[in-house]
Amino acid sequence: MSRCVVVVLFILASCASGPHADAVRSPAPLAPVSPDPATARIAAAVDAAHAAGVFDGLVVVLRDDRVIYRGAVGLADRERGTPHTADEVVRFASIAKQLTAALVMQQVEAKRLALDEKLGAYLPATPAPLREITIRDLLRHTSGLQNPDDGTPDGQMPAFYQRTDADVGVHAAVFSTVCGQPPKRAPGSFEYNNCDYLVLGAVLEAVTHQRFDALVEQAITKGLGLPSLRIVTAAHPDTSTVVGYLEDGKREATYNLATFGASAALVGTIDDLARWGRTLVTHRLVSDATTATMFRGDPAMQQEALGSWAYKLAVPGRSVALVERQGSIGGMRSSLLLAPEQGIVVAIVANTEKAQLFELWAKRGLPYDLVVAATAATATP
Repeated sequence: MSRCVVVVLFILASCASGPHADAVRSPAPLAPVSPDPATARIAAAVDAAHAAGVFDGLVVVLRDDRVIYRGAVGLADRERGTPHTADEVVRFASIAKQLTAALVMQQVEAKRLALDEKLGAYLPATPAPLREITIRDLLRHTSGLQNPDDGTPDGQMPAFYQRTDADVGVHAAVFSTVCGQPPKRAPGSFEYNNCDYLVLGAVLEAVTHQRFDALVEQAITKGLGLPSLRIVTAAHPDTSTVVGYLEDGKREATYNLATFGASAALVGTIDDLARWGRTLVTHRLVSDATTATMFRGDPAMQQEALGSWAYKLAVPGRSVALVERQGSIGGMRSSLLLAPEQGIVVAIVANTEKAQLFELWAKRGLPYDLVVAATAATATP
């Protein structure tokens, strides 16, 4: 397998504009800095995961406004022999949910939404059985809505995401799909479900009077100066050339990314994903108080927060407060980890189902190794 590793050190954008500024803000020029004490350990962890055959992809690690590691390993397309590059456009899958949750919280701050208000208050055309579901239920996956994944055998792509006739996730027509059918159960029980965030996209459209993809462009792409981040739609399809590979090495099944809408249709560069994480840590989109609400994990729900998970992770000699957001579609895997107390952001994207990105709870896998390495230099006796 061909291999390409790049480590680049630079200063990340440090924009001091207020959290609700509408002007376009581009990242500041990048400048080299001295290597960080954690850089070599991070590089060794990435190399080891790649050598073990469980990681091909991209990694960026930030400490405050500095990039302390930026690397690309393995192949983006095995058939063509195309290596990963750190500036390629990739699919972030359900990390889109964290972005959607932040946009919802922005509207909560603006008092256009309330977390415990019912869905019918914002979308009068909501089918009657769904009207009692709250915004908080949708954010926390406790809505009881029907699930597009139900009835699909493991390893297969649900038919819902193979549609080519519409980008159902970015407009109120979401209710014409399985998401608008009578719920499976009353609100209150956790079940991870893309319909929750597809409906949240419709709610945001109702209160902002914009298509969801246009709202992302205004508030995130332009508003935060993250030019590569966007929501794929039928009119603006996915252009990523990175191929996802399943556990057995086969190419992932085909799917229409536009159908994932506000739940998982986010694409961009790894740099902008890391910058997005830094935006959350520095409260540029919403206030620190609202961020605290968004990142408050619920022990009764396996530390589920609003659009993320938030918990304390025990690592050798210390405990690290983490905010974790995962993404997975087909053979693509992604992880965004925030350690706000240490100023650490870890962004990871892999194009192999073998990547062990979701096992922090078991204290194994590349994300765990990176958190241990990156936070060690900030640990206090």
